[in-house]
This record gives sequence, C-alpha cells and structure tokens, in this order.
Amino acid sequence: MMSMLTAMQDAGCELDVVFIHSARTVDEIIFRQHLSDIASQCSGLDLHFVVSQPNVSKAWGGYQGRINSIMLQAMAPELLEREVYCCGFRSFYGLCESNAQRV
Repeated sequence: MMSMLTAMQDAGCELDVVFIHSARTVDEIIFRQHLSDIASQCSGLDLHFVVSQPNVSKAWGGYQGRINSIMLQAMAPELLEREVYCCGFRSFYGLCESNAQRV
C-alpha cells in the first residue's frame, strides 16, 4: 500500500485516496510520520489510523478498537463506490470485507 501511495505522489497524480491504517498500538503504526507528511502535502489523501489496543499511558484521539462498519462509514462514507485494497492477515481481509458489506 505504501509503495502504491508513494508512486502516485511521485508521479504527481491528483490523489483521491482514503487510507485507513490499523495497528495494535500507536507504536506499531508503521510509516506513521511518512503517511502524515504525504497527507499534509496532498489534499486528496484522507488519512485515518485505528488502534485496536490503545496504551492508556499515551494519549490517543483517533479511532480505537477493531475496524467495524460504523468506523468504515465514518471514515469512508462512499466506500462502496471506491476501489478497495486491503493488506494484512487473511483474517483481517475477512473482517474488513464483512464490515464493508454492512456499510
């Protein structure tokens, strides 16, 4: 996913991307700074982070818990009109697909 996004940015493409990154903890959000940098430079990148197990000792104002249909609807209301790419464990694909169908 990161390679695709970086290639689109490097090519100067006009972005229309909702990028949802899920991690167990805040510290496990890979490419967090790089993604945030791209989002600050490209108005067409709608970036969201979801943390399934937030650390109580670190402030976290983003989405918490496992991705669900309510989160997907809030982050990407036009989800069913978009191409969707998913990266992660096989069980994560199933979770995302079943939640997307409920949107």
